[in-house]
Amino acid sequence: MRAQPDKAEDRLGHSRFLASLVSAVIFVAVSFPLRADAELAAGSIAEDTPERFRARGSDAIAGVGDWLLSNGTLCAAILGAGSEGQLVVGGGSLVDLAHCGRGDDQWIGLEPLYNLSRMEFLSVREVSAGVTTREASIETMARQDGLVLVTRFVLDQEFPERIRIESRLAREGPGRRLFSWSELALHTNNALRPFQRNRGGSHEGFEHIHLERTPYLQIASAIRAVSSTILVGSDDQGPPIAYGYRMIRLEREDADGRRFPLDQYGLSMDSVSMLNVFSEPLWFGSDALGLLQAAQVPWMDLAVGSAIVFEREVHVSRRSDVASLTDSFLSDAVWVTGSVSDPDARLHFDRSVATNRDLESESVSPLASETFRPETLVRAGSDGQFRLRLPEGRYRVRVLAPGGRSLERHFDVREAALDLEPFELPSQSVVALPRGGPMRLVFRGVDGTADPRFGDDLTHARIGGALRANNRLSTDVHLTGTAGDPTEVAIAPGHYRVYATRGLEFGVTEAKLHVVAGTTAKLEIAAPPRELETPGWIAADFHVHADPSFDSTLSQRHRVASFVAEGGEIIAATDHDVVSSYASVIAAMGLGDRLRSISGVEVTSISHSPATPFSGGHINVYPVPHRPEATRGGALRGEATRLSGIVAQARSLPTPAIVQLNHPRDTTGE
Repeated sequence: MRAQPDKAEDRLGHSRFLASLVSAVIFVAVSFPLRADAELAAGSIAEDTPERFRARGSDAIAGVGDWLLSNGTLCAAILGAGSEGQLVVGGGSLVDLAHCGRGDDQWIGLEPLYNLSRMEFLSVREVSAGVTTREASIETMARQDGLVLVTRFVLDQEFPERIRIESRLAREGPGRRLFSWSELALHTNNALRPFQRNRGGSHEGFEHIHLERTPYLQIASAIRAVSSTILVGSDDQGPPIAYGYRMIRLEREDADGRRFPLDQYGLSMDSVSMLNVFSEPLWFGSDALGLLQAAQVPWMDLAVGSAIVFEREVHVSRRSDVASLTDSFLSDAVWVTGSVSDPDARLHFDRSVATNRDLESESVSPLASETFRPETLVRAGSDGQFRLRLPEGRYRVRVLAPGGRSLERHFDVREAALDLEPFELPSQSVVALPRGGPMRLVFRGVDGTADPRFGDDLTHARIGGALRANNRLSTDVHLTGTAGDPTEVAIAPGHYRVYATRGLEFGVTEAKLHVVAGTTAKLEIAAPPRELETPGWIAADFHVHADPSFDSTLSQRHRVASFVAEGGEIIAATDHDVVSSYASVIAAMGLGDRLRSISGVEVTSISHSPATPFSGGHINVYPVPHRPEATRGGALRGEATRLSGIVAQARSLPTPAIVQLNHPRDTTGE
């Protein structure tokens, strides 16, 4: 039994844009106690910090010594100067962003990059907090090699579901040449689904390049002027959420007072969305980068007395879709309303590249050669009703629902508000699952029936042209033999063969299943028989990820269910760079008599440095005490640290720990 494939070199490390990272720098932070005015709060996190100001959820990692912001609606956290980021050694980056008290944090991180290289970074040395009657803010300052970067993270109550980030990067003395500044929004292994909107109508939507399999020229052609990037969360991790990033001000200020607008270019990839700013206006402006623009790069620099000023904002939605965020970005667009018969459906709206003359036609049928590009994705409410804004144009809507159901329709959006005809999907077909002991049910389509797609998030995200599955997507159903087991699953009509297994000690049984459209089929299958007695042995897995890990959206509950269904008896929580525990989940599921857990960590060294020229690799350490009050739950430090340094940290733990080198021969990033 194995966890999700663990390939962070594919997720974060093999970027052709990113070089190696310098060794660690000693950081100095100016510490301020928590300051609050009503629900506005900012300050350093302490053990007695009120819970109402803390960002919580599966990806919340900030701890004592980091910094918090709150306006009563959103709670955010910025890494302290002495903490360790995902891509850079130091702190100062936004790592937690959630609705206060909702436990919905799925934000992974937003980290800077200089000159497209991880060898160059500015060390955050000072952090301060401020609260006024209008806003709460955290300010960070980094000064190094002739550059000074000041960044303010601001929450207010005028726009309660938005965090504003204001930065000024200035040249105050001679130093290394600066031709670009980038910001990386992390969504490792599609832990957040990126939907990118590019300027000029060339929207990429959920389809992105695979960095390692894409030739250089194709990578360059994918870099576009970006209007916004939406990161859609996973329903399996908790309450639905999505994040919308966009630049609202970007310019260069010269020493003589002149100002020049700059463009932000970027692209989304497997694990990051890169948003890049060049230090000078392009000689040949374009919505896409080309050879002419690239030829200017060697001549770019930020002169003494000049600065780049950039303000961006991240909006946070309580729906895991795109439209809940693009609605606020498209304030002049037309309201479109409608309903769908299944509230669990997703509606993909694609906009035609047709000309205005084509749009003036009375026909709403698509042109034979018409091309559509992704515009947005909307989810309906529990009553099936939906509402979204769309610019004028011709559209195709693709409705996708569980159980392989879908339909497609075309329509035009003019100047007036539009109410679409209801979308009536075919009736859902389901399979009633057996009750009894633990087992894993494996469904396979036969006689031309496709394998089922249980747990599909219906985004149909693609990387390098291939569908990229979400963590829940599977052909399997895991039963624990408890009252919390699912009783049925949605499935497409057809013929199936179903296998029941329960790990290495048990045999396999099978059954045939015929599902008729719109009906419920009952699965009759025998429990797997025990084939092997193993007295004195236990079944364990010491390399396991779930949603606390930055690369996984699989909930701890589903991970526990998969272990019990497969006969697992020991589960080690070895998530990337965070210590967590399954103990409370196991107890809540009533499985304490079948499964025990160990807290540990996978120390994920990604940086390249003189100490670790090829990175330090991935090292499991367990047991490690779970310290919820500490940053990353008390994880060991791994960046710019040799294996001997990680072993030394493990030896200093209160309980003797096992150090395990993971996939040492993996050099492909696959």
